[in-house]
Amino acid sequence: MITKSETEVLTDRQRAVLKFVARCWSEGEVPTIRMIGEKFGYTGNAARTHLLALRKKGFIAEDRRAGARLTEKTKELL
Repeated sequence: MITKSETEVLTDRQRAVLKFVARCWSEGEVPTIRMIGEKFGYTGNAARTHLLALRKKGFIAEDRRAGARLTEKTKELL
């Protein structure tokens, strides 16, 4: 189970990106760096940086073929 302190480690922007990734997956879409960048007005590098931070914190897993996907930790949170 995820504790409140674990979710507090996310910045507001990271939380917004995570929710966007979750929404994409719930709609059957695979979120890409380009999609994230366009949604939030980020450069590709900035979008990638947010995904990397979310991956390091255990909220997403990335696969070059499948894009960003949610981890069990994130599914519990949402």
